[in-house]
Parts: sequence; structure tokens; C-alpha cells
Amino acid sequence: MGRKSAARSQRRQRPAGQGDGKPARPSTRARRWTHLAVPRSVATAGAAVALALAVAVVWATPRAAGDTFMALAGGRDVLDGKLGKPDEWSFTTKGRVWPHQNWGFDAVAAGARRVAGDPGLVALKGVALLAIAAAAVLAARSRGSGWPLALVVTAGALAGARWHFELRANLATYLLALLVVLIVYESRTSPARIWLAVPVLAVWANAHGGFMLGFALLGLWTASSGVAAARGGGWRAALHRIAHPCGALAAAVMAAAALSPFGITNLTHPFTIAREEEWRTISEWRPPSLTATSGPDTVWELAILLAVAVTAAVVTAVRVRGRDASSRAGTAAEIVLFDAGLVVLMAAMALSASRFVPLALLLLAPVAAAQADRALGDARAGAAIAAAAALVVAGVPFGRWVVARYSSENPRFTDETFFERMVGADRMPFGAADFLADNAVTGRAYNEWRWEGFLRLRCPRLKLFLGGRAQQIYDAEALEAYTSVSRADRPESVLAAWDVHLAVVPLEGAYAATADRLVYSPGARWAVVYYDGRAAVLADSQAAATHDLVAKVAAGSAVFRNRDVAALSGAICRLSPAVGRADRGALDDLVAANRALPTSRGPWFLFYDARELNVPPTWLVTVLQGEDARLAGEAGRGRGRLRALQERASADQVLSALYGAAGRTEDAARWAATTAEAAARLQSVLDGS
Repeated sequence: MGRKSAARSQRRQRPAGQGDGKPARPSTRARRWTHLAVPRSVATAGAAVALALAVAVVWATPRAAGDTFMALAGGRDVLDGKLGKPDEWSFTTKGRVWPHQNWGFDAVAAGARRVAGDPGLVALKGVALLAIAAAAVLAARSRGSGWPLALVVTAGALAGARWHFELRANLATYLLALLVVLIVYESRTSPARIWLAVPVLAVWANAHGGFMLGFALLGLWTASSGVAAARGGGWRAALHRIAHPCGALAAAVMAAAALSPFGITNLTHPFTIAREEEWRTISEWRPPSLTATSGPDTVWELAILLAVAVTAAVVTAVRVRGRDASSRAGTAAEIVLFDAGLVVLMAAMALSASRFVPLALLLLAPVAAAQADRALGDARAGAAIAAAAALVVAGVPFGRWVVARYSSENPRFTDETFFERMVGADRMPFGAADFLADNAVTGRAYNEWRWEGFLRLRCPRLKLFLGGRAQQIYDAEALEAYTSVSRADRPESVLAAWDVHLAVVPLEGAYAATADRLVYSPGARWAVVYYDGRAAVLADSQAAATHDLVAKVAAGSAVFRNRDVAALSGAICRLSPAVGRADRGALDDLVAANRALPTSRGPWFLFYDARELNVPPTWLVTVLQGEDARLAGEAGRGRGRLRALQERASADQVLSALYGAAGRTEDAARWAATTAEAAARLQSVLDGS
């Protein structure tokens, strides 16, 4: 090739605006933005600060993470050599093997806990978040974004997904999916680099069931490359172009089966959700809310990111229209097709199930950053610093809420550790687990869904009904039986059919209604043997497996670690109709126990038991009005303050019901208004914590 031809070729390959070493004349649009110019270094620093704050806030954002404890329990099984062995967690699995696809991540989490305790888990979450952020930024850079927008768009994606970063195996999918996208972008210039995705997918296939997305990403890249090559050079060129991605995809599929303890099942099991409609009733598999404006079920953050990506792509396409080929450097058809397919795929996944919303935010961040970078042109630095400032300002209220979560004045907590606050210890049955372990309780138990992993971790001798492992090991029959307990008028008959005589549940929502039917229905055999305001343990007083436990609690000889919980639980147990020890003295004991340990259910236990003893309603009205007056001036601190507010709201609700039943509508309305006022105050405290 001659010198002139070579020079012309080099000029064609230079990015737009670069000539023979001479500075390009700024465009009219660029001159208009001159007065808003921000030094690139300043924009990068500001965006880095926004990303650092986003990572810190997301790391500290508390989540009621039942799946965290499931990961720890599952990881302990792996470390103890039980991977691939018949299941010991539940009686409804009937000894099947749990295809534990998350085993790799769970083993790392359990190992971190063994080595460094709870601080090790806190550190693990931090390392995982930093790695996810780094992978997203590098993917954006590889796609063509400058540092400022790569950093700030990643910060926005993390902030938008803030409600979904509990310590669980999903973190592996967030990280490894981003690594696959990064490898795809890097393989544009070096096709052989796509083979780096094979070891990534081999690890992913043993860390989380979401590895199937990796196959989809490789398949999308193969199709995009083939279509683009076919348009330019026919089918021979297409076959040549897809050789590497197609080979890498085939190798990854084989590795996912060959290197997994579960073989081909590792590939087929993720389709359970698609095959069995019953499992799509689980909250995280339901579509996200299209109307909610806050909380973990919203999609407005994803809508904003999609709008940025699509709008920027349109602006860029309009801007380069009609220019020579050199001005469209980096917009090869294959990458355009891949990005378009990625947008469609992730948007469809996010709208089909709320669990995919954070994944969509993270995977689309590099696309949005690159498109925005090209569309903004000379204004990119100013836009980045403005976006960084907006993120910081918008995050201040949420950041304050996060800080308040760990404050010593938080009414939800007293002596919980940082980790326990991070994972929502106020929603986990710590005291109930201690009670069950201390009293050597064994056998089958009906449990709260989210408590499966926690109870397995703390009470391994219990055989649980069902829980967060869901479609991973349970069948539709077990799910139907579990859900039918809360629907049944006589739940004890459903439980008896499965030989279940113990329940560990919170006394709220459907679980509270089930507990009331178990204990207070005519001819009931069940009794409350433990209640601490958070969790309750109920037992069948006539079953051989649980009769002695009920007798010990009623007699005051059961083991309790807290004196107030022992008094409250003993009083409730003795007043349970199945125990047959109810008298006015026991009712007075319950009043005293409620004063020592206020709980949201205390007034309702008084209501039920007074009714069972045929105590005149006037006695209960006098007691509850006295409690309302006492609690109205209760300041308190920590969990005591929260419990006082909960009991007052509950007491006022019972008073409204009593007056309504007596036909005194004005008094009923007055106490209903007081209930609403107390409930609003309680919610205000909860929102601020």
C-alpha cells in the first residue's frame, strides 16, 4: 500500500474530530456549552464521590433477610460435607436431594462467618458491592463511556437497586453477569477474548441459579455478531464471526453441567418456575408495581435508566445521520444489536418479576452511560457533575434514615449488633429459637416462610414445613398444604394430616389469624407456649411430642432466658382453653405480665381470655382504659418505647370493638379515632427508624 493510501486509511480510522494532528474546530453546539465547561478531573472526582456514597448507603441499607440465614445454613451444610445428600431441613421434602445451586456462594458466606463471625459477613457484603460497582464501571468504559458518566450512572443504578442488596447468592449473579457483559464488549476487537466467559460461567453455575442469564447473554452476542457479519459479507463471513462466541457458549453449557455436583440437573432445574405456575405466586416472582412511588417494589428507577439509554441512543443516531463513516466509529451493527437486545431482554425480565429489577438496573447501566456520553458530547463533564450532585442531594433523606437505623436511640433495637440490625433482627425469632433449643424441642414444625433458614441454623433438630428454598426442593403438593393452613377454618386438621404439632410464627397477618383459630376455636387442643412480642411458639397439648412442653410452660418449669418473657408466656399458656387452668388469678397475672412486657398482642390475649372466663366486659374496659392512660405518658426508649406504642394502639382498638359490640357508637368512634392516632404515631416512629 502506498503512503498516500495508508494516510487516507489512517484518517478514515480516526475518531470524529481528529484530523492530521490539527485541532478540530469546535462545533456550534460545543461553543454554546463553553461557558458551562467543567474540568474532566473535577467531574471524575465528583462522580467518584457519588459512587462511593452510593456503595456505602447500599451496603448499610437494612433488609429483613431471611435468605441471608438460609445461605448461612446451606453453607454450613456444604462445609460439613452434606452437599448432595438427602435433605434434613424439612419433612415435606421426603428425603429428596436439594439441588443447591447457590452452594458456592453460601459456602463462602458460611466460611466468612466461621472465620470472622458477624463482622466477616459485613465485610463480605462490602467486598461484593465494591466488586459489582467496579465491574459495572469497567463495562461502561469498555462500551465507550468516559470515566465521569461511567461512575455516576453506576452510582445511580446502585442507588436505584438499594432495596435488593441483602447478603445472598444474588450478589454473585449481579457481579458475574456484569463480567460477562464486560467480556462481550472486550471481544469486539479481540474475538478470542469471549472464551474468558467460560470460566466465569463455570463459577457462576456453582454460585447461583441465575447463571442461565449468562447463556442468554452469550447467545445474544452470537446472534448479533452473526446478523451484522451476514449483512456485510454473507453467510461465510457470519460463520467466521460467530465461531468464537458459539464455541464459548457450547463450552460454557458443558462446563455448567460437568463441573456441577448436580450434573445435567443444574441446567434443567432453573426452568421449574416456568413449568410450575404455583411458584410464581411468591412475592419476588410477581411483577413489580407500576404505580408504587417508593419502596422495593417500584420500577421508576429502571424507567429513568431506560429513558436515558433510549433517548441518548436516538440523539446520537440523529446527530451522526448523514456524516461519513468515520464519525460513526464504535457504532458497529453487532454492538448496536447486542445493546438493543440487552435492553429488551432485561426490561422484559424486570417487568415479569420484581427480583430482576436490580439486575436490569446494573446490566443496563453501561449501555446508558455509553449512550449518554456520546449524546452529550462536550457537555458530558458538566452533565456528570450535575448528576452526581443530584444523586447526593436526593440521597440525603434516605441516608439519614439508614444512619438512624444504627443509632442507639432506634426504638426497634436495644443490644443488637451491627450485622443483626443490617439483616433485620427485629423480624427474626431469636428468642423463640433460644427457647426451642434450651428446651430440646424436636419434631415437625409449621414455620413462617422467611424463617426457614434461620430456624435451620439455630434449631437444626426441628423438621420444618416449607420456606425460602421454595421451588429449589419443594413440590407443588407441599406448597398447597402449607398455604392451606392459613386458609383453613380448622388449621389443626391440616397440620394433623402432616403429623405437625408445633408452630413457630409471628403473631401478625395471616399467621395471627391462624394462631387464633388454633388456640381459641371451640374444642381447641393447641396452646401458646412462648411469646415475646416478636414470635410465638404454639404446641398441641394432647400430642405425645409436645404434651410435656405445654405442661412445663403452664407449670412454670420450662427454660426461659428472659424473666418477663417467661411471665407473659406462662400467663398466656395457662389461660389457653386447651390447658384448662384459667381463672381470675391467671387473668390478673396476664395483666401484670403485659405491663412488664408490653406487646401488640397483649390486649387481644386479654380480650380472648376474659371472654373464655365470662368476665364482664366492664372489667376489661376498665383495665384497658387504665392501660391507655398509662401508656399515653410512656416515653421510654429503645424497644420498650416501640412496644408501648404498639400495645396502646392495640388496646384502643380492642376498646373500640367492645364499645361497638355494646351498641355505644359514639364511644366506639372515639376510641377508633384514638386508635388511628396511636397507629399514626407508631408508624411515624417506625418510618423514622
